[in-house]
Amino acid sequence: MTPGGGGGMMCARFAMTATTISEPHRSTTATAAGVIAILFWSTAIATSRHAGEQVGAITTGMLTYGGAGLAGIIVLAATGRLRATLALPRIYLLSAGICCMLYGVTLYLAIHLCQDRLQLVTVATLQYIWPSMIIVLGIPILGHRAGPALVLGTVLALAGVALALYPPGTPPGAWMDALTGRWPAYLLALCAGV
Repeated sequence: MTPGGGGGMMCARFAMTATTISEPHRSTTATAAGVIAILFWSTAIATSRHAGEQVGAITTGMLTYGGAGLAGIIVLAATGRLRATLALPRIYLLSAGICCMLYGVTLYLAIHLCQDRLQLVTVATLQYIWPSMIIVLGIPILGHRAGPALVLGTVLALAGVALALYPPGTPPGAWMDALTGRWPAYLLALCAGV
């Protein structure tokens, strides 16, 4: 049975209209979108580095984010949600756009400034800070509650980043040695991550 009763899943798929989507279809679509996002995310750093070597960091970022923005507009228009999106408060659209632009610029410059593959891996690992920061900032900004699971998850995520950056057996001062002469890429990656 579908939520709301009657008909089963097969009827629910045929009964969809342009404004309502059945729960099973929404779940399948969200899962597919999640898998695609994981595929893009997992290849983004290597692809960005390769493309950046060919045409430059800023051009690569502009083409990537410009293409993604155009694809987003097409999807919103095709699903009839473009007008509702443009009706959002201008300050929200402007601040979100600026954050996205700054993220893209700092990330692509950090990737471009990497001197070797090890530094590129470090920059890529620093990108895993921003999901944790979104969760943590959701507490004061969105009023989310900080339960034990949230605290534990955030601590484990940040510990995972630290462990990936400096595995067991790494000398205590190694992080200072790694920063010597390479700090611009790390600083940009940290800014992008935050």
